[in-house]
Amino acid sequence: MRINITHKIIFLFILLISTLSIIIGFFSFNYGKQALMIEFDDRAKALVKSLALNCEYPVLFDNKDMLSSIGANVLSLKDVIFCEIRNEKGQVLFKKGIKNKPYNHEYTAVIQTEKVNDVEEGLVLGNGQIRKFEKIGRI
Repeated sequence: MRINITHKIIFLFILLISTLSIIIGFFSFNYGKQALMIEFDDRAKALVKSLALNCEYPVLFDNKDMLSSIGANVLSLKDVIFCEIRNEKGQVLFKKGIKNKPYNHEYTAVIQTEKVNDVEEGLVLGNGQIRKFEKIGRI
């Protein structure tokens, strides 16, 4: 049996449509994966920044009970597998979880406090405060 020209054309169109479908599927899969990774990255950065803001006073006053409560709340999230909070001297104030799991990303943030110094003449003129940030720890 000989294959006529119409069967060849139909076969080529089916092959072309299948190839295009596979290529479009591959690119859409990669695009979705990249979008999910960007969303995860943004969520993790926001979480670490929020944790650094919440840990400012407990680190400043060395309140380990409050730090363990904050750390336990963070570890209860499904995305977090490890949490470590250190002071400016490098001493570990809170450490819990499993650190070296495959396919994990490590995010860190600086815990800082704002120091305000008054300038004597500036109090009269209205701009008598010098604000600067001081590092007091790391997450």
